[in-house]
Amino acid sequence: MKKIVVSVLIIAVILGYGLLARRYYQNNKLKFTVPKNNSAKSKQTKVVVHQKTKSVFQNGNFIGQSANAYWGNVQVEAIVQANHLSGLNILQYPNSHSTSVYINQQVLPILKKEAIQKQSSKVQIISGATFTSEAFIQSLASALRKAN
Repeated sequence: MKKIVVSVLIIAVILGYGLLARRYYQNNKLKFTVPKNNSAKSKQTKVVVHQKTKSVFQNGNFIGQSANAYWGNVQVEAIVQANHLSGLNILQYPNSHSTSVYINQQVLPILKKEAIQKQSSKVQIISGATFTSEAFIQSLASALRKAN
């Protein structure tokens, strides 16, 4: 009787762990989607860029505060040349887990590109990398405040 109870408990623990691991993996997957063009006639995609305001910053390099991204911190350095945000260096990012490394290799270049295009820290949060996106935004915002 004891062997049966112990066996059932072991099986329950293994199944519970499997379900938790599966949920964690599904919640942390990156989801990139490409918009579909349903028009058979048009093969070209139009890209429209809206620039609401012209940002003018002081020239120099400005390091933002380190922001918590759950699995580690994100810290951004803003590079301002000709009074415009011209580049970003990622000084710190979560890299202690292989999943974090994978996510950040995919997401950080996208966030950097969008921030430079918008000349702002107001970038879209990327699904599957919410913590990293939010920490990036916080760090970049603090760097740009120093540049104003």
